[in-house]
Amino acid sequence: MRNSMKKLLVAIIILPWLVHAGAEVTTTPFSGAKKGVNIWPLAKMNMPMKEETIISLKGLSTKGYIESYSIDESVNFLFDTAKTADKERAQYDRNPDPLDTHLKSDISQIRIGFKFSGIPGIPKENVLGFAAAGGYTHEKGWDGVGEFVRIPNLGICSFTTFAIESVIIYKEGLEYLVNKKPSDKGIEGNWNNGFLYHVNWYTDTRRNSFECANRHLNPDSLKEMIRIANQIDEGLV
Repeated sequence: MRNSMKKLLVAIIILPWLVHAGAEVTTTPFSGAKKGVNIWPLAKMNMPMKEETIISLKGLSTKGYIESYSIDESVNFLFDTAKTADKERAQYDRNPDPLDTHLKSDISQIRIGFKFSGIPGIPKENVLGFAAAGGYTHEKGWDGVGEFVRIPNLGICSFTTFAIESVIIYKEGLEYLVNKKPSDKGIEGNWNNGFLYHVNWYTDTRRNSFECANRHLNPDSLKEMIRIANQIDEGLV
C-alpha cells in the first residue's frame, strides 16, 4: 500500500532496530545482541541520536507526549488513507498478483502464513481495508499484514504485525501491557498537525504495532488502545 510498510520499518524511540525475517542480512549492528527480544538500558547503546532519545523520554514522562514534527508524515498517512481507501479498494480488490500490497476489502484476499482475522469488535463499515506487510515466501505467503480502521474517539487507526529476527527495546521505556509481553506505549506529535498514539508489543519472532492518528491530545486514549491491543493479541497465532 504505497509507502505504508516503509513507514512501519522506521526506528522509533523504544525500538531502535529490527532485522526483518526475510532479509538476507541477519547479523546485528549492535555487538552482543541475540535473536529474539533484547532488553538493554540506554547506557549500553552506542548509536546516533542517543542524547536526543534521552531528552524525548524525559518529555514523555513530564508532558505525557513527545512534541515532534517529524511524525507529521505518519499522522498524515493515516488521515490520507481514510480519504483514499474506497478508491484504492475498488481498484485493487481481486488483484490476482500475490505480491500486491494495496488495500483489499477482506483479509481473505491476502495470503498470510499465520492466523489473523481482524481487529475484534470493529463494525464492517469502519474497516478501511487490509494490506500485505513484511516479507513474502512462495511456501507460506506474507509474514505480516496491516489493517486500517476508524474507531470513534481514537481516530484513524492501524494494526500491523510482521515477523522479525531480533529486536532491541530500551529498558527505560519497557512495560508489559499486552498479555504480559514486552511492550511500550507513547504519544508523539504537535498541535498544528495532530498526534500519533502507539502501543507496540513484541515476541521473539514478531513485532505488533497498534497506532492511531488524532488531531486532539487525550492521554486516556492509550488505555482504550491497550485494551484493544490485548484483544488483538489473543487472536494472533
